[in-house]
Amino acid sequence: LKVQERTTKINEQKEELERLNELLKENNIQLIENVKDLSLARVTKKPVSFIEFKNTYPNEIVCHQYLAELKWGSGFICRKCKNKHYIQGKTEFSKRCNRCWYEETPTVGTIFHKLKFPIEKAFYLLYLITENQKISIEELSNQLELSERTCWSYKNKIISAMELNKKNKIKEISWEKIILAPLQKI
Repeated sequence: LKVQERTTKINEQKEELERLNELLKENNIQLIENVKDLSLARVTKKPVSFIEFKNTYPNEIVCHQYLAELKWGSGFICRKCKNKHYIQGKTEFSKRCNRCWYEETPTVGTIFHKLKFPIEKAFYLLYLITENQKISIEELSNQLELSERTCWSYKNKIISAMELNKKNKIKEISWEKIILAPLQKI
């Protein structure tokens, strides 16, 4: 009888621990979301250093994930044959058309296409230039440890995308609009 009572008590404690564990998981998820929201708000409202900026876009994987969600969040359409069905491509976040086998990475069709430096730095350049178009090439080069030529070229690409958005009468120029500006017209 005592063994049965102890077993019952242990099972009740186990269930309570599982319930508390589930609550902690939910709270942790909420905390992560809150930190992400605060980080994004900080990035968009106050100038930050590249090190601070990397708290929001810390590595290539996060940047590619963001681009994949931005590009294909409402569905995939093959750039070659317009098919809507795909399979996972060879690299993470890439998509391969299951009709013509064209594989597309998240950067194709964005201002990040054929990038020759780390994408995290490209995101930071986008941030700096959209916040302050008058920032000098020398300042960009020093902050990101990239050549002045690279910074000049990329700054012009971003400004061209911004001007294309203005030309197309897009009132609110956002990162998303700049990132997805049709490159063939830039």
